[in-house]
Amino acid sequence: MAGTVLYYFSATGNSWYVAQQIAEQIPGCVVKPMASAEVCEECQAVVFVMPVYAGGLPLLARRFLEEFAF
Repeated sequence: MAGTVLYYFSATGNSWYVAQQIAEQIPGCVVKPMASAEVCEECQAVVFVMPVYAGGLPLLARRFLEEFAF
């Protein structure tokens, strides 16, 4: 079983930076971009980092989250 996976979406790099900072605090955490990652179905924990715009979540992030069976 996989440990913690942190998925991020970042258009400007700000969310990527935050994702890196969070991952440093979680032992064995793997950081993956939402744009090119597959959904991990055997992970113990999943973390999401993304901006929230005035209109809601970015389309790519929303579609990625819809793939998870919460």
